[in-house]
Amino acid sequence: MRRLLRAYRYIPGFRRLKRAWRSRGFGIHSPFAFRFVTCVLREKGEYYAYPALRRLAGKGRRFRSIALIFRLVCEFRPRFVVVSGERNRDEVAEAVALADSGVQTVGSLPEDLPASVPVMFVSLSGDEAGRLAHLAGIQERGAVGVWIDVPRGVRESLKMNLRSGMTFAGSRMFVAVCRPDLPRQDFEINF
Repeated sequence: MRRLLRAYRYIPGFRRLKRAWRSRGFGIHSPFAFRFVTCVLREKGEYYAYPALRRLAGKGRRFRSIALIFRLVCEFRPRFVVVSGERNRDEVAEAVALADSGVQTVGSLPEDLPASVPVMFVSLSGDEAGRLAHLAGIQERGAVGVWIDVPRGVRESLKMNLRSGMTFAGSRMFVAVCRPDLPRQDFEINF
């Protein structure tokens, strides 16, 4: 009987099924991070604006990126969304408008803006210098940053330069929540 119980190791795919069954919590012990991952990043339900976002971005990777930005705007309710890069800029602006019509999509922040105003940064550009420049603005404001199509090396340099907050890295996207009240933690999650 004991030998039969150990035989599961040799059944193809059994370990993967067992891991999927047991990993519903993603190994996260922070209440903020667990709710953020399960209710925002990995949300599978349909939002009211998803049909419009599908018409806008099509299906597949572009839709998932735009839907993530939409969900982040719904979650954090920023006053401004700063978008860098030219690729898909109009789609991001439309997704932000669908999430909240009071949020302004801008290329850079007004200079006289107080630090207490909630802001979200979205980086669509491919240059590492632009991504790191956004990171400095995110840290000083305690804001949320989203980087799309980020190579692993750039992700690691972004993580190393953060002083506070949590990062959530997927296969193509990287989200940093730089609130000063959050401990410095990194999570690898497929979203």
